Amino acid sequence: VIAALPALERTFPGVQFQVAHVQSTFTEEQVESVEHTLVEGIVLTAIVMLFFLGSWRNAVVVMIAIPTSLGVTLFAMWMMGLTLDTISLMAMTLVIGILIDDSTVVLENVQRHYDAGEAPADAALNGRSEIGLAAIVITMVDVVVFLPIAFAGGQVGQNLHEFAIVITVATLTSLFVSFTVTPTLAGLWSLKSTWRPWAPIRWFNQKFDGLRSHYAERWLPVAFAFPWPIVIGSAVLCVLAFLLVPSGFVGEEYIPAEDQGIIFAQVAFPAGYPLAQTQAAMSRLEAATKEIVTSHDLQFETTIAGAFSAAYGGFAQEGNAGQISVYLNSDRTTSTNAYVAKLLPRFQQIEPGATISVAGATQQGGGNQQQIDELIETSDGSDPTPYAAKVFAALKSTPGATGVQNSAANAAPQMEIHFNPVALQALDVSSGTAAAAVQAAFGQAVASQIETPNLGLVNIEVIYPRSAQTTCSPSRSARRAVRSCGSATSLTSSTYPLR
Repeated sequence: VIAALPALERTFPGVQFQVAHVQSTFTEEQVESVEHTLVEGIVLTAIVMLFFLGSWRNAVVVMIAIPTSLGVTLFAMWMMGLTLDTISLMAMTLVIGILIDDSTVVLENVQRHYDAGEAPADAALNGRSEIGLAAIVITMVDVVVFLPIAFAGGQVGQNLHEFAIVITVATLTSLFVSFTVTPTLAGLWSLKSTWRPWAPIRWFNQKFDGLRSHYAERWLPVAFAFPWPIVIGSAVLCVLAFLLVPSGFVGEEYIPAEDQGIIFAQVAFPAGYPLAQTQAAMSRLEAATKEIVTSHDLQFETTIAGAFSAAYGGFAQEGNAGQISVYLNSDRTTSTNAYVAKLLPRFQQIEPGATISVAGATQQGGGNQQQIDELIETSDGSDPTPYAAKVFAALKSTPGATGVQNSAANAAPQMEIHFNPVALQALDVSSGTAAAAVQAAFGQAVASQIETPNLGLVNIEVIYPRSAQTTCSPSRSARRAVRSCGSATSLTSSTYPLR
């Protein structure tokens, strides 16, 4: 899209194109963050293996399970048409610890047989065979937990489908590696090492062995001597843990909020507020926005008067409403929530008679949809406005709720006009002609267009005098304009001057 802008500017020389915000930038930052986390996890795992296994060769043998398993997983993803995105990369990051479980268990048992005096090849074979069942159980527990997620339905299933597949394939591959590659490398290479660990590693192993001996010789015998306090305490802690969610100490939400660096400020004035005054008010709020948001943090800002972004997509056009969209740089020094906390009271101070909502974009799409959006409908087709008012009051009184808005609160008055089909047929007037007359009576109708040297095409609009827009009664001189009140319809005619 950005590459096509120069061609559009050449095609429309009088139009200036500017890129307000590129949503893909946030997605790229997410992917890069997960990739960095993946690399960091692999490096830290290698360091931990080096300290606990005490041999760099043993650490390498265990670490081989990670690239091997991830390589097979990438092949499986290619076969299934999956892609590398935040979900699949996050699954690879989380599965790193699982990938080395089987190889670590097998290698540790192989090392134990070797320390008991067995030859490297015999230690590798006996150690793997002895621990094989335990390794299978460890792997299958992970598989039976994550694999059913791949078959879940709904939006949750769509989001976590590849997550479950990545973890399942990688885990099963790590089991295969632990039964083949790990014992082979241990018997032919790592157990034959004569490398002496560095002093920090020897110091760590000495302290860890001391802690393990202290636990086995002191703490564990005390627990065996007094088992009931341990059992009762564990049961109480389990019950308290399960009560954290229903008691409200741990909250619940569908998708956690994300700081995308986007702020939406929606302003609504009372119904019938003139558009010119709305534009002036939005200009004042725009100036206040540029005062609060520093030039270093501000990437782009747009202000619209007469329309606002609907929560479920698209723009809603209302002359008494407006919206300010603020896009922050990725290297901002102030968080999005901090700017929201500063903008809202300032806006309310400048326009005290308006209903103002300031919130940051929290969803993956980058729109202004917030964590809670309630859509009110009626099953019988009746007006849902009274029910929406009750839901609005309930949300507004909820502790912690901010920026609660009701899309029906500032709806402009409307009039329904029903034509009498028998009268239309008798007078040979189509419903389209009648509708055009009503539009001219209460709004405006474009009669024609003229070409001007400065403004180009200008619409010639037919507008009834304001005094004639306040009644449904036909004018005395009217002969052809259609007026309707309730179920009665009269066809009259009048000649009004153009203005």
